[in-house]
Amino acid sequence: MRRAPPGVAVLLFFLAFYGLASSGWVFRVPDELEVYFQTESLWERGSLAVPQALAPRGSGRSVFFGKLGGPEGKTPYAPYGPLPAFLALPFHAAARGVASVAGVDRETAPDSWRVLVSGLTALASAAAGALAVLGFFRAARALGASENRALVLSCVLGGATVLLPYSKSFFSEAFSAAFFVWAAALLLEARRERSARLLALAALLVFLAGITKATNLVFAVAFALAPLADRKLDARTRGRAAFALGLAVIFAALVHAQWNVHRFGDASDFGYDFRETIPGAEARPFGASLARGLLVLLVSPGKSIVLWAPALALLALPRARELGQDRALGSGLALGLGLGLLVFGKYFFPEGGYCHGPRHLVPIVPLLLLPAALGEKPTRGALALALGLGLALNSFAASVSYLEDQAWGEDRTRSEYYESVDTREDPGLPENRYRLDYSPEVSLPKIALRSVSRIVRGESEAPGTGLDFFPLHLARVRSSERPDAAAIPRFLGPSLVLGWIGLLAFAAWSLGGALLREENAAILGPGKTP
Repeated sequence: MRRAPPGVAVLLFFLAFYGLASSGWVFRVPDELEVYFQTESLWERGSLAVPQALAPRGSGRSVFFGKLGGPEGKTPYAPYGPLPAFLALPFHAAARGVASVAGVDRETAPDSWRVLVSGLTALASAAAGALAVLGFFRAARALGASENRALVLSCVLGGATVLLPYSKSFFSEAFSAAFFVWAAALLLEARRERSARLLALAALLVFLAGITKATNLVFAVAFALAPLADRKLDARTRGRAAFALGLAVIFAALVHAQWNVHRFGDASDFGYDFRETIPGAEARPFGASLARGLLVLLVSPGKSIVLWAPALALLALPRARELGQDRALGSGLALGLGLGLLVFGKYFFPEGGYCHGPRHLVPIVPLLLLPAALGEKPTRGALALALGLGLALNSFAASVSYLEDQAWGEDRTRSEYYESVDTREDPGLPENRYRLDYSPEVSLPKIALRSVSRIVRGESEAPGTGLDFFPLHLARVRSSERPDAAAIPRFLGPSLVLGWIGLLAFAAWSLGGALLREENAAILGPGKTP
């Protein structure tokens, strides 16, 4: 059997890894559920409206978060960008095909059908995360890193940073990270090859990142301005690059404006309805304390980007001197991180709501790790520490639902730990405030171990709780008291696991061959193998 090329092996390895880790349970918060509803509605109605959210099947209450719009003001729309549903559509089509082959009929088993189809649709995030790792590998190579070094750093990114939990849940951040790091890779290659085609493709990816999520425009601005600082290019080439990327940012902003006009008749109305958390006052989204927001994003145990991606401090930051020699890359990263901290530090939910880690900064984590590809290769000690610390926290986050840890679960008072209620807060700001002492390093292992002990004792768990893996949720649905629970075939969950493990093994074998091949070349000399 032939080994896959290194880039393909990276893609397959993390596709299988994230597929194995995938939660597939989108029924927690609107940020996941309504994106699925958008995808489902796009397939069935050709529309991004979410009428399912007003009265979801099998629920006696509405889960709608958004606003009513349309010509008559009666169409429900979720407050999210228009692109994620299109990106997930191929996975949704495949999921419907699997449900049909497995005999899970929507008419006779509606609950089981939606659990199965939504869970398979959510694998779009796994693919996005794998593409983000592959984009980082390509960008690292474009910066001059050896194949071995680029592979090792890609494994650190994919397994030991906050990209891991976001590649297993149906949020848009993995898509955003993939678009941005691929744009960076193409820009680096365009600079080396003086290629207008690569520049145009990079601008297209920045545009797509912008319409994936409106707040991505904060980081997209850094892409547009960074080429102006590039000493390796003449003034005309710098101007052309900045112009192309600037147009991408402007066009993305115009798409959002037109989308908002189409839905609500107002270009500045993104559809967020904060009346539940801010009663009796007009919301002031960026009226919060910047100092407190920076504490949340940089040093708090639950949301610090350094704790959720320790490789940034251990591997990337020591390369600051080398980064200073590449003014375009250095200024772009500094500006992107600075704008992110400034904007989201002022946002009244700097923690990103219910989620794992610093959600707002996830799209630029692969970019911030790129300096690790410069200069001298990291020491084995630094690599081991970055892997150990990052894998410890992020693997527990990938094993446990963020919502069970932060808000729900058996102990309903847990929300008092993640948030506190302060009725003295200024008007226009939410009464529920993120607690700076929230420590998932303590709570996540407890929840995971509690679930493992229940499994060992043979105790049942409700779907969506306990260890957060899709095959387990399928098994819990089958053992539940739902009328159509038995519609999901018993073999389906184990088949998914075996398929992912097989792909993972092949990809690991291919990666091992690539690492050994380069080590042998370094020892024996170019073109020589043992």
